[in-house]
Amino acid sequence: IRPGFILPIHKHNNNSTDWLTIVIFFGILLFASVRFAYAKYMEHLFLSLFNYSTSVRLLQEKNYPIFHGAIRLEIIFYITLSVFIFQTINVFKWGNTITNPSYYFLILGGVLLYFFGKKLTYLMFGSLFEANSETREYLFNMDNYNRSLGLLLLPIVILVSFAPVRTPMFIVFVGIAIFFILNLILLQRGIFILLKKQFSIFYLFLYLCTLEFLPLLLILVNTLLV
Repeated sequence: IRPGFILPIHKHNNNSTDWLTIVIFFGILLFASVRFAYAKYMEHLFLSLFNYSTSVRLLQEKNYPIFHGAIRLEIIFYITLSVFIFQTINVFKWGNTITNPSYYFLILGGVLLYFFGKKLTYLMFGSLFEANSETREYLFNMDNYNRSLGLLLLPIVILVSFAPVRTPMFIVFVGIAIFFILNLILLQRGIFILLKKQFSIFYLFLYLCTLEFLPLLLILVNTLLV
């Protein structure tokens, strides 16, 4: 080697850890089991996002494949969403990268608490406004959208962890865009369901917009302040 000859060094920030790989691999295994055993249900699930009659048919058909396939997709949703939130925090906080698995499980617990709490709140409002059937139909649609979101976020979290790029920020933005697009479509579906009961505009705003956007806004503000 000649004196003064220095090879260029490119540092690559790889925040993936062994335990996170195991979590993602578990989600892939669940997806493979659903894809193999309940392929028809998955096809109807994605179709129900844009076809209301398909959504109603799924609501009425409470059989074995739908129940067991839905349970696995629910688990995939909670796993992948928690992983995506964990990765997003690490991407945007460069100087404070967190790799402790306990922090991921804390996020997972917060995600479970948030969605189960939101469902209970919807049921309380449904009982208060005498719209139990419409509320349950909306919650069924919300579950369908969440299951679809979990499947769409699964390749996103895989790319964030293993894509050979210097920074996966663009991939994270794609995941955030998917999250908000599906939530806007769900909000439109909820408005359509509640308008069938001839809700007033005030109750509609209180019932949907407040419960959907206010908690997310509070979480976002709290995250930015921290």
